[in-house]
This record gives sequence, C-alpha cells and structure tokens, in this order.
Amino acid sequence: MASIREGIISSLVTKLETITTGNGYEQNIGTVLDFPTHFESLDTADYPVVSIYLGNTVISYKLGGNTADLALNIGLRCYIEGGDEDTLRISANKIVEDISKMIANNITLDNSNVIVTEIVSFDPPFLWLELGHTGICDIQLNVIYRRNY
Repeated sequence: MASIREGIISSLVTKLETITTGNGYEQNIGTVLDFPTHFESLDTADYPVVSIYLGNTVISYKLGGNTADLALNIGLRCYIEGGDEDTLRISANKIVEDISKMIANNITLDNSNVIVTEIVSFDPPFLWLELGHTGICDIQLNVIYRRNY
C-alpha cells in the first residue's frame, strides 16, 4: 500500500499531466517526472519538463485526538526550451501561470487526505542561452494534509 506522501505525489503528477492546450492552458507540459533530475538527463525529454522533488515536512499535532496536519513542501523544477531569450521568458511565464491555474482549480489534488495545496513562491526563470536555449524556473508548493494515527 502506498504511503500518503506517495499518493500526494501521484495525484500531483496526474494533475500536472492535464496541463494541455486542449484543457484550456497556455501550453502542453510534455514530461512530468515524479523525481528530481538534472538538465543533463533530459536529452530525449519532451519539453517543457516538470521534475518533482520533496522538501521538508512540518507536523502540527491536534490536541485530544489521534490526528495531525502536515505541511509538505514540494518543489517543481520546470525545464523550458525556446529559440531565444524572449521565447524562454514567455514559456517560463506560461508554465508558472498554467501551474498556478491548475492548483487554483484543484486545491486538494483530488486526494482525500489533502486539505489545501498552495503555491508559496516561484523564482524568475534562469536562462541558459549557451546550453541550447534552455531555461529553468522553480515553483514551491505547500501541501497541507491530515493524517490519523
């Protein structure tokens, strides 16, 4: 049986895979990876690529019961491609907007354990013009979920 955390990651992957122009978003996310990766590993990937990595977890125990709310920090590293610097910035802004829209429309990620998912920060894109016109932008999520003990 999968852990609650694994279920949350699976739910997030499923939701990220719905980001397509056919579903009303600005662009299609080509590849979603449920693990951290590096640019060098993406030579055959379909861009844009979203790589998920886990951060820290903060636990808040509830008085008088066997439950706790946990705040799971999840990072999304978004790899984008474009022909020039302007195209990369446009693509980076689109992926941030698309992920923001997806989260706003799916705050529980359709996962019964999740109370709320929120974007807590995103970094401006870092552009690698010398590496084949590629860039990255990082988005930090906070997923609050409840666990019974």
